[in-house]
Amino acid sequence: MVMPPFSIDGGRAVGPSYGLVLTRGARDAVLESLSVARFSGWVSPAPTGEEPWTVAVAEDPLGHVASERRTLPELARDLARDLAPGSGSPDDASPEHVPDGERESAETLAPEGASGRPEVICAVVRAETLLTIAAFDGEQQLVDYLSDAHAARPGDEFAWGPEGAHGGRALARLSGRPDAGEDAVELLGEELGESENESERIMALARLLGWPEWLVAVVGLPKRVAGGPPVEDWQRLRAGRSGLTGRLAARAARTVRRRDLTES
Repeated sequence: MVMPPFSIDGGRAVGPSYGLVLTRGARDAVLESLSVARFSGWVSPAPTGEEPWTVAVAEDPLGHVASERRTLPELARDLARDLAPGSGSPDDASPEHVPDGERESAETLAPEGASGRPEVICAVVRAETLLTIAAFDGEQQLVDYLSDAHAARPGDEFAWGPEGAHGGRALARLSGRPDAGEDAVELLGEELGESENESERIMALARLLGWPEWLVAVVGLPKRVAGGPPVEDWQRLRAGRSGLTGRLAARAARTVRRRDLTES
């Protein structure tokens, strides 16, 4: 697997930021929800039995990724709600919200999580120095993880080390690998060395929990995803639209969305 490029700053690995959402929910339902939410980013092609995950990659992982100035974890929460059985379609959902040719037949729908509800997992890497993970089962948030509390809250003198590593058990269960729960807890609880970066943790989680091992390569979008699906097979959404309509919608969205909320 090709690792994202990174440099060394003060002895610590520093690299790109990226954010993604994984789910084993039906891809057509995922696209519908993301389109209605006016999501900006990319959606992976139809999952297969060997790799049952649909992956959505945010264009601006540290900023607003959808309407109502939602961040990626907030969008993941709403996606989980939309995918929950009995929730119905999003309020303003309609066929035109889903790009042409993106509805799969029943034979291609991915399996749901072990709970019977499609799980939604959100991971955001900030400059390779901070990893946050949120995971939802329906409307319930089961994982709220920070790899470095001090990096997330530098003004808090009591913040230090990983927080929420116990969520590894729920993360393993939602990924269909409940027996890997203790290993996931241990992996999330590790503090990185000065020459290590958070993509290494993502890769280890992917191997452990059966996630696509090319996840860290999504930083190559829109050019390529090394080891992953061809770029032309990804669905590009700009403010929930594709093509020229999407470009115009994205231009309007940029007037109200911030690209990086970590900047002062």
